[in-house]
Amino acid sequence: MDTLVELSIAKEKPVPISALREMKIISYPYYATRELLMNAVMHRDYESNSPTRFYEFDNYIEIQNAGGLYGKARPENFPKVNDYRNPVIAEAMKVLGYVNSYNRGIVRVQKELEENGNGNAIFDLTLITAFKVVEPISTRVNSRVNRLTDRQLTILEYCKEAKSREEILTFVGL
Repeated sequence: MDTLVELSIAKEKPVPISALREMKIISYPYYATRELLMNAVMHRDYESNSPTRFYEFDNYIEIQNAGGLYGKARPENFPKVNDYRNPVIAEAMKVLGYVNSYNRGIVRVQKELEENGNGNAIFDLTLITAFKVVEPISTRVNSRVNRLTDRQLTILEYCKEAKSREEILTFVGL
């Protein structure tokens, strides 16, 4: 999972900010995504055959695992109160260095997401037999990458109205 998050999800992307300068942006910060995935592994209900789901969409990541909140953890006290459905797995993950300290991950995730321009992770606590979290993409990505020039907007408008491929190619000068 570390390699997947580091090389596929949390990679830096250069975005032009002027004719001669670029800025590196990260769609999803490494630690936050990794922590959310580790939580899915640690807290899932292993009696269920349902897979842990990790999907990357255009503007968010969704992680869902079997098993809702457990024990003392309730929607009204989450994430301040936690409990461990799998204490052996939790301890093993801590000893092996996958988890630094108990009950601190979500606070750190939210802080890192906020600093990166993602906003907060959104937890769906209404699911009874599952736990779902959505990690929004950084607004820095949307504001830099999705900003089109006036010429690009004109071309897009023309493409909507054009009747054929040849009309479009002629319009853009190809």
